[in-house]
Amino acid sequence: MLEDFQIQDAIARIKNARGEVVGTGFLVNNDCVLTCAHVIYKAWEGLNKDDIKALKPPVNLDFFVVDPNIAVTAKVVMLKNPTTEEDIACLKLTSPKPAGVKSAPLRISNDLVDHRFRTGGFPDGFNNLCKNAGGLIRGKSAIDLIQIEDDKDPGARIVQGFSGAPVWDEKLDGVVAMISQENTDAPEKMALAIPCNVIASVCTDLKIESLPNQIIGNMRYTFNDFPSPFISKENNLDFVIAYGADYRDYEAYLDELKRLRQPKPVYSPHAGRRCDLDYLPRLISEFSFYAAKQQIKNQPKISFGGQLLIARQGFLLSENEKMENIISIGSGAVNEITRDVLEAHGDNLPARFDKPDNDQFILYSGGGKDCYDSRFDQDVGFIELAPNPYNEEKVVLIVAGLHHTGTQAAILALCQAIEDGEFADQSIEFKGEKKNFPVQLVKATEQNIEYSKGNSLARGFTLIR
Repeated sequence: MLEDFQIQDAIARIKNARGEVVGTGFLVNNDCVLTCAHVIYKAWEGLNKDDIKALKPPVNLDFFVVDPNIAVTAKVVMLKNPTTEEDIACLKLTSPKPAGVKSAPLRISNDLVDHRFRTGGFPDGFNNLCKNAGGLIRGKSAIDLIQIEDDKDPGARIVQGFSGAPVWDEKLDGVVAMISQENTDAPEKMALAIPCNVIASVCTDLKIESLPNQIIGNMRYTFNDFPSPFISKENNLDFVIAYGADYRDYEAYLDELKRLRQPKPVYSPHAGRRCDLDYLPRLISEFSFYAAKQQIKNQPKISFGGQLLIARQGFLLSENEKMENIISIGSGAVNEITRDVLEAHGDNLPARFDKPDNDQFILYSGGGKDCYDSRFDQDVGFIELAPNPYNEEKVVLIVAGLHHTGTQAAILALCQAIEDGEFADQSIEFKGEKKNFPVQLVKATEQNIEYSKGNSLARGFTLIR
């Protein structure tokens, strides 16, 4: 908690030339005020359009809660199109601010869902009173916007006049978004806000702290809930499968066949890597059988007719399919989805490849051995649950290995977990904090690897603790 800081200490009233309050803003970086572009155009209403374009007239404001009697002026240094989702303006103070006004810290985070927030603004009827509101951040509502809701009863409806107000995240101790508009398509007390990552993209000089994705540790869904969320509350399959598309294993296989003077196989490699497909039917059947059992258990008089499950190479997933829960099989060297997840979360994942598009090393921060090398540990793989970077409401389950036997071992472990339900998070000391992480290292047991025609197939696995 920031000591002695109240978000109201940073909030400003934006005024027009007649002294009328037209919106809200807040102080950042000691001498800048953030607000919405449409608030600035409202402050300029009645002025000559040519003068606005040529001169960008100064903006009048005050910091009402700290001292309403000290008028402050500011110049517009950045003004975006108010009809877009980048409805942002940045002002630079040109006169002294009152003593006691404090800058609000800005935070960027992908983990905002269900965080409590506070804000304050000046809607009609409250021009001489900073009206407070608060509630829950509900997540993304549209591209580059998040939805917030005052969930209290009766609570405060976030309406015109709150535009430009800061969204203070009580968990992250900072401003994570700026209110831009009332959400007229949602129930009352809903509003839309511009997150700080969007603000940072257009206000490049602002100091904004980018936080690691806190949902990684102690996240909403864990292995303790497995097979949720991949099986919905209605016991339907709720995921798509993305598998690898690289041909390296197949080419090595052909080279080995040539060395052994064996005939080439009749099947085509263009279905994807063999390691992705060997146990894919079993994985799908395990999930389907589990869902069917649960449906029959809960509604014994209905029959299970089966469901259509999407399974295709990662680079072939549509934009809509990427918004679902995903099981991503194979490393980032062969699977675009795995690569995107690893790039999005970086070193915030306790198990990961050394590079998102590589499969040479597995780095592990959970204790014991911290690096597995494909030259010596080719049978090692891992299973890890992470937020879906395409849609923070969904998750991605990475199932990957250093070599195809490591990936096969990870798939076998996943199948076993569906059967017996024994899947648990690991308590890990990670980045100085002990948390529960949905991650599991596995290894193909050497005595259970079959070798046939120069190729290998894992028939068993062991968990690496």
